[in-house]
Amino acid sequence: MLIACSNNSKSGFDYKNYQQIGELEDEVRIAAIDGYIQDGKDDKNTNWVNNFVKATGCSVKISNAESEQEIINKVELGKIDGFLARSNVVNEALDKGLIAPLNTSLITKYPQISDRLKGQPFNTYENQTYSIPASFGFQVLNYNSEKLKQIDSWETFFKPNKSTKNKIAVNDSIETLAQAALFLKADNPKLGITSPFSLSQEQLNAVLLLLKNQQKGGIKYFSDQMQLSNSLASQQSLLGNTDLNYSYTLRSENVPIDFSIPKEGTIGWVDSWAILKKAKNPNCMYKWIDHVTTSEINAQYAQFVGAAPANIESCSFITKSSHCKIYFAEDNPVLNQITFWTNPNKSCLDGRTGGECVTYTQFKSAWEKIISPI
Repeated sequence: MLIACSNNSKSGFDYKNYQQIGELEDEVRIAAIDGYIQDGKDDKNTNWVNNFVKATGCSVKISNAESEQEIINKVELGKIDGFLARSNVVNEALDKGLIAPLNTSLITKYPQISDRLKGQPFNTYENQTYSIPASFGFQVLNYNSEKLKQIDSWETFFKPNKSTKNKIAVNDSIETLAQAALFLKADNPKLGITSPFSLSQEQLNAVLLLLKNQQKGGIKYFSDQMQLSNSLASQQSLLGNTDLNYSYTLRSENVPIDFSIPKEGTIGWVDSWAILKKAKNPNCMYKWIDHVTTSEINAQYAQFVGAAPANIESCSFITKSSHCKIYFAEDNPVLNQITFWTNPNKSCLDGRTGGECVTYTQFKSAWEKIISPI
């Protein structure tokens, strides 16, 4: 990773020696996937902006994005102060030297953020934290409980059989590629895969072969998980991989869907907050992160987006008493089955020596060639 730790060239802000929040600016500009920052416009009872503005005097300008790539574009333009995004987006911004190191002692509730989410490769580099977790989730394998028996392995998904041929819906996401690698780690130990994010070219080739063979089973790719869910609801598909919250949405609509966390494990994600090195309003941005990671606000956020809160105290503030249980916020056995996304890079993440691993760019390119073969 190429990490630039120099002072902010525009504001002269010294992040490396940032010891206390300074004089607040007039505003803060934040990017996130549309709906992930609520100011009462979508739901008058869901608003974690107004109290912040009243308490700090920092007006909040929300820059909504429709995709992860759009968030990266906004970060590269530099017209925002910070953003909320999944691990792969934060890692990409980090690799490009666009985000600032953070002083976690200035985030009041940082000690209450789950230890499972702190000090990890997806948010830490050379013992320096670059993003603050907000929530986490993971992929599950959905199956039609009326037409299929209980499924406890990804094998049925990646190796379609007679009962699932032409009936598999696949999430068009590079997380699916990583999931295939995680499956092969267990299914074919001779490949020597230790991490789905630390693959040699030979190992990646084996993963791609698995995905190409999967296509022969008549699968259909969905870039929108809601559309994938609709395919499961209409029974056009009997099997499909989605984030956990989509499974619960299907159940709430009385669709005969069950899900499993297969025995080979699953790929997880962490939504995190980060600050740009060129932020014009870094003090307000620090205040904002301090605000949204409080137990009360983190509870509102996690419940609204359908995820497990990063702040373990938040479960006491969530109005739906079962939320933390059904999203496995404190379920250590389940957490141990999750491999959280970390962007692959040339220097292998598993510590191997004497060889190179494929990069995040190669990872993305490989997936694009799978879903859109020339």
